[in-house]
Amino acid sequence: MTECPECEATIEPKPMIPGEIFSCADCGAELEVTTTEPFEVQTAPKEAEDWGE
Repeated sequence: MTECPECEATIEPKPMIPGEIFSCADCGAELEVTTTEPFEVQTAPKEAEDWGE
């Protein structure tokens, strides 16, 4: 069983690929799929602002 690292809600395995980002249905945290077998997630990294550099 996989849990949200932010709110510990149960995350049901979904047909996704590693690196895919989705939101937790309970708390809305952005999560990233790390592996699919077994299905595991982690908090998605925050994107840095691009100032046109």
